[in-house]
Amino acid sequence: MKRRRRGLTLIEMSVVISMTAVVLSTMAVALHTMFRIDRQVRQELLATDNLMRLSTQLRGDAHQALSAAIDAADGGERNAASDRLLLSMGDNRSISFQIVAPRIERLVRRGDAVEHRESYRLAENTSLKWLVDNEQPLTSVRLEIHYDSDEQPQPYRPVSMLSIDAAVGLDHAHASRQEP
Repeated sequence: MKRRRRGLTLIEMSVVISMTAVVLSTMAVALHTMFRIDRQVRQELLATDNLMRLSTQLRGDAHQALSAAIDAADGGERNAASDRLLLSMGDNRSISFQIVAPRIERLVRRGDAVEHRESYRLAENTSLKWLVDNEQPLTSVRLEIHYDSDEQPQPYRPVSMLSIDAAVGLDHAHASRQEP
């Protein structure tokens, strides 16, 4: 008569433990990858949302402005990384859009007092540049946003440059045409 075995041998237990370790490590790597991708997607969505809000606000402000100019934010020499767009409004107000990489800060001033301040955070790997074209009949403002292509692989960053264009004084030009 054979005697029945009532337990597992040491080798069987070590095989089960190793298989469990392999499955758990594979799951840990997969979870880490999913969390990293989730974080990247959230950052991209936030940057895209901020870019859309910035473009809407910039166009609206530029359309209401009387004039536009670019100057150095610190009062020194002009530098694309720290330039500031100044929009002069008709009611003793001025609106400035200042580049403080990787974001743009918008300040609304009435005289010397700051009435409103907001910030638009963009992607970390961007460089920004303001351009003003004073050609007639309307002045135009352009914000160029360049993405550093070395930071992201091609499938994740198909666009290398975006621009936001706005006509300065468009509301005033449109209103003057409608007056009898």
